[in-house]
Amino acid sequence: VGGLTNSSGFLNLNRGVLNIASVFSVGRNQSTTGTVAVLGGQILVTNDDTRVGDEGVGFLTVSNALLSLNNLQVGRSGSGTVNLLPGGTVQVGLDTAIGRFAGSLGNLSIDGGQLLCNTQKVFVGRGGNGQLSVSSGLLITDSMLVAADTTNSIGASGSLTLSGGSIQLSSSLLVGSASYSTGRVSIAGGEMTVTNSSGSGAIMPANGTMLQSGGTVTTDGLFVTNTSGQFLLQ
Repeated sequence: VGGLTNSSGFLNLNRGVLNIASVFSVGRNQSTTGTVAVLGGQILVTNDDTRVGDEGVGFLTVSNALLSLNNLQVGRSGSGTVNLLPGGTVQVGLDTAIGRFAGSLGNLSIDGGQLLCNTQKVFVGRGGNGQLSVSSGLLITDSMLVAADTTNSIGASGSLTLSGGSIQLSSSLLVGSASYSTGRVSIAGGEMTVTNSSGSGAIMPANGTMLQSGGTVTTDGLFVTNTSGQFLLQ
């Protein structure tokens, strides 16, 4: 969607099922813009990447619809924006990366929708600049790394803002990577849980700041072991 240089593409889905057998790219090449609005029905991309802001600029809005994806990259090498509105559910079988490669910009907002990654990882600023905000709705995943991928995150930046809704992690929340990248987490409302049945859920701000000014945080363990990492209550 938006595939040729200097082109713009639009896709609107209101009902029915769109089954994509290969790559789903929104804003494919440089100097292109792709816009996708899924306001009903389903999109299935279970064999390959979904890239919003592949090398160009991509926008994806989901409301009252279901997307079932193999993986999700928001801002792969370009600029990508994803908005999950009430009734909009995105299920991801593998990893989700917001700001995938160096120079990219990814922004994912959950405003009443759901992002369900279950046993996988969500990277916020994996190699580029990633921003994740949750104001209402639900995010479920195993681990979240906010500019904390040590193999790819040199120079990356990531920020997570929770002002409402719920984030449920079953393994860990990692914030920043010492000597590599800086992450920031701000919790002003809503609920975050980092727990599991074995009691090994952990929050670890290694390089950056985790600030809680409201809301509720429940975790099995909080580990602040680096001088470059902070957990602040306000």
